Amino acid sequence: MTAGVSRHAPQASTNAGRLTVTDTARGPTFLLRFLAGIGGAGVGLIAGAYAGPAIFGTDCGGCDDPGLGQAVLGALVGTVTGAAVAAALPQVNSHCGFGGRFGHALIGSTIGGGVGALLSGGSAIILVTIPVGAAGGGATGAQAC
Repeated sequence: MTAGVSRHAPQASTNAGRLTVTDTARGPTFLLRFLAGIGGAGVGLIAGAYAGPAIFGTDCGGCDDPGLGQAVLGALVGTVTGAAVAAALPQVNSHCGFGGRFGHALIGSTIGGGVGALLSGGSAIILVTIPVGAAGGGATGAQAC
């Protein structure tokens, strides 16, 4: 046998260091990001509901509920954004910085919130499906980074 030549197949895995589809959907890292996303969605919902009328104003020309539409819009934006920020905060097993995780989480959170809205069918369960969808999407997006 000459130097550098071996008759044995290499033992190193060719998938070392790569993310697979199953890596983004399970494990303690996903659960941590999902639970953080749920908390962030709740905080974002409340903060957005208060900020919406302050940002967009409450003048509706004498309507019965001034500022209600602005509060709902603020709550929706706050829910999606809060879930994305919170899901991106844990750095566990991540190969990129907070900005990259937040970008991925925001895309996932937006898609997840939209799916949650569609699944609700316009019923009151939307108060649960949007935050859960946004948190799941945010966690999945942040896992990809």
